[in-house]
Amino acid sequence: MAPNHWLVGWAGAPSPTASPSAIEAARALAAKLSALASRVVAGINYRDYGVAVADIHEAWRRLNKQPGATAVPAYAALQAAMGEYDFAHEVWDYYFASGGRNDVLPASSPYDSRLMDEYGIKPRDISYIGWKKEDLRIHLPTALTAIWARAHTHVEAAAKQLAAR
Repeated sequence: MAPNHWLVGWAGAPSPTASPSAIEAARALAAKLSALASRVVAGINYRDYGVAVADIHEAWRRLNKQPGATAVPAYAALQAAMGEYDFAHEVWDYYFASGGRNDVLPASSPYDSRLMDEYGIKPRDISYIGWKKEDLRIHLPTALTAIWARAHTHVEAAAKQLAAR
């Protein structure tokens, strides 16, 4: 009798098994994520970062086309790292779209709560460059560094999980 694939994911249903091709695709994605982690530490510009994020998205799509992709032990860590790199890209996009200057984001940006609550980023008073004393801003490099540090943690976790396979 054939297994009921529509049951997969329900309590008590059989779990899918990661195929060898899914594990290889996950390793390839982890390698790209690790390379990006190194690049952001060394310094990367906005345009090159966008290209790198598009590249990891292509590797993510390749992984998800493989049988049993979601059963790869590192899948959740890879997905979390992807989310962090995407968030950094969104923040950087917003910076330029909002006429960014002086490496700061308005503390009232759509990302302020998440940056302050989840990443512990503190707005800083930059009245010394001519803005009002009450006009707090978030330092863009500090925000990106915090996001990338969290991404790196997920990349390292994925690498450990994949090495154990």
